[in-house]
Amino acid sequence: MPQTLQFDQTHEVRDLVRNTLARNPHFNGRDLRVDFDQHDVIIRGAVKSYYQKQIAQESVRRITGIGAIRNELEVVSA
Repeated sequence: MPQTLQFDQTHEVRDLVRNTLARNPHFNGRDLRVDFDQHDVIIRGAVKSYYQKQIAQESVRRITGIGAIRNELEVVSA
């Protein structure tokens, strides 16, 4: 019986999320971490404002293939 291979998109989606955040000029020099819990995305790290925190969440929201977004970014003053 031929073996059926199933394509796992987790790595592809993870790379897409990371690249989306890395390309955003609001996060230059920021160490943002992206983790997954099943299909949910967890964003961690520190940003300078609540605006940046929201921008991170909304830029990831547009990506197909993710479930909920847990925005655990911490707002710290510079």
